[in-house]
Amino acid sequence: MPSLAVALMLCAGCGDSLRTSIGGQITRADGSPLVGATVTARSDATGKWARAVTDADGAFQLGGATADDGIEPGEYYVTITEDRGDMGQMPATIPARYAKRTASGIALTVAAGESQELNLQLDPT
Repeated sequence: MPSLAVALMLCAGCGDSLRTSIGGQITRADGSPLVGATVTARSDATGKWARAVTDADGAFQLGGATADDGIEPGEYYVTITEDRGDMGQMPATIPARYAKRTASGIALTVAAGESQELNLQLDPT
């Protein structure tokens, strides 16, 4: 499987919430931001999920600004779905595998009160 450049930075114990916040930036292999993509983190254990849409810089934020917002601690897999317009008429610019739980290759574990930065440069294959 082709490599996926992933950078994770942890801030253990940040804040006093039991929930976590995950943010970061998604770029294509050429470094250009992936705009309007849906980033979803889902837990198989709890069925809980969080979703965000990338902005003009490819940045996203899962979790929130209040103590009751955010993602519960646990293991999550991450999928990325590209906005291809109404009816999917625009050509894909990232591989379809990133939209599949079993093929995306992106997983993370978060602890209570932890914030994570997930910066991804997506492999073109």
